Amino acid sequence: MCRQWVFQDGDNEFDRLEGLEPTHVDWHAKVNLYKIENKIFLKDDSAPEIGTTTATINRTGKTNAKKGVDDYNAYRDFHDREVEGHILAAFMVFCGMENMEDVPSKFQLPLKSEGRVERRNWLHKLIREFLREFVFDTQESNEVIQEVNRLDRQQREGYACRICGRRYQGDAWRVRHEIITHGLRVQDTPEEDPRNSFGYFKCPNVNCGLVFRTNATLKRYIFRIHWSNCN
Repeated sequence: MCRQWVFQDGDNEFDRLEGLEPTHVDWHAKVNLYKIENKIFLKDDSAPEIGTTTATINRTGKTNAKKGVDDYNAYRDFHDREVEGHILAAFMVFCGMENMEDVPSKFQLPLKSEGRVERRNWLHKLIREFLREFVFDTQESNEVIQEVNRLDRQQREGYACRICGRRYQGDAWRVRHEIITHGLRVQDTPEEDPRNSFGYFKCPNVNCGLVFRTNATLKRYIFRIHWSNCN
């Protein structure tokens, strides 16, 4: 009798959930988020660089995530692991830890002899401070968002030569054109900064002036120059 009651249709509009129009809004929001992340952060030529999205995919063995949202479940699983990794890395910085086996250097852990309530309150206070510093810093978040929008707009519009106005898809090609054609070398960040204002890696030889999309391509260039000089 109970089994029959469970599977029967509702007796009224409320029981039948009439009027509700279920949608997959949250799912579509995640798909759009994954598409944006994939476009910005997933670069195949950054695989040799530890800490990049492509390198993390290879290190975790979740290579199906390279398909992006075409393999939604694989990309979602990798995204969850990557977010967890960033959270743990940020918390290690917050605690002053050099590695996973290290102990916090910025504060003293509570003694085991203290009560459970005291230790729980201490942990909750620590988490609030961590979130305030790494998550709810709205000023820093707004600056990051503005910088991402600027770089995205720059990439869509192309990089214009600062002399003749000719546009290039990448800043590395634009800088190479400026040096070869016009003899122009632009230093738009401090000399000790490894990147220029567009995030490209600068050649450590100040007389060179070339920039590279990833640190891996820069290292290949330096090795090729060194090898040619030695032979």
